[in-house]
Formats: sequence, C-alpha cells, structure tokens
Amino acid sequence: LRILKQKNKELFEISNIDYLTQIRNRRSFFLESTKLLNCAIKNNDSFSILMIDIDHFKKINDENGHDIGDKILVSFCNIVNNIIKKKYIFGRIGGEEFCISFSKLKDKEIIKISEEIRTACSNNIFSDDNLNIRFTISLGLSHRKSNESIDDILRVADELLYKAKESGRNKLVRSKRKNLREISK
Repeated sequence: LRILKQKNKELFEISNIDYLTQIRNRRSFFLESTKLLNCAIKNNDSFSILMIDIDHFKKINDENGHDIGDKILVSFCNIVNNIIKKKYIFGRIGGEEFCISFSKLKDKEIIKISEEIRTACSNNIFSDDNLNIRFTISLGLSHRKSNESIDDILRVADELLYKAKESGRNKLVRSKRKNLREISK
C-alpha cells in the first residue's frame, strides 16, 4: 500500500508539476484555475490572471547557453514563490511564460504583489561562476468581467503583456476591473 501511494504521488507530480521549475505545469495551471474561476463565478467573487514573461529571454539563452537560461527560470520561480501565497495558482504555461491566478483579491492587492515580483526580479543579480545576469519581466493583468472562460481572461492578459513589452518592458499593464455586482444584474 505504501509503494502504491508513493507511485501515485510520483504520477501526480509527473502529470502536474513542471520538471525544471517545480511549479504547476500548463495542464495543472488550467485545471486548478478553472476550478477557482468556477467558484468565483458561483460566489460572484473577483478572479484575475497575471501573465508574466521574462524579458529578452531568447538573448539570455543565445548569449549564455540554455543551461543558464534554465537556471534563470528556476531563479525567477524562487523569487515568485517567496512572494506569493500558496493559495494562488502559479504555473509555467510555456517557455518563459508564467501565470498566477488570484481569487477574492482587490485590484490594489494584486498590483502590490505584481510590483513586488517585478521589482524583486529587476533588483536580483543571478550569479553563476563568473557570470552575473540581471533580468526583468513584463506583466499583463486581466480580470474576469462576467462568466468568461480561462481562455478569454488569459487572452486579454496576453494582449496586455505584449503592450507592456511594446511600451518598454519591465512593467505591468492591466485592464480595469468593473464592479462584479453590476455585471450580474
């Protein structure tokens, strides 16, 4: 029975945890965020997605090698995990793109967390042997407007993320949240 429990735990981790960064993988992020969104819709709570992309990551890989790029991804995840609470859903959705889902948080609280992550990244110096690398991130923050799907909210977060990149990087661009009570009338 103990061996079976251990094997089940290993299978869960393989199917839900990103091997490199040890955070939720894309599949797990979508599954858990959808549950959180459905609960927010049912209870008329707020729900938001913060999409984060490491700026100029291809250049980091090209100039320093993919092993250093991998270490920067892990360093970034450690920074985020030291800032966010476990109740938030943090996942790697592809390459150097990450998302965090929030429920029941006010806009100013999410902005504070976002800025804390952004500042921590820009102030961090990644060191490996004789190598010191600074990296920044761009962020897009989208809020649910009514009974939208994860894909709808994520699409807007992605558009906002690219506005942050196009307007200079190392910044947060966000949508305005509307009063959920008004929407449900």
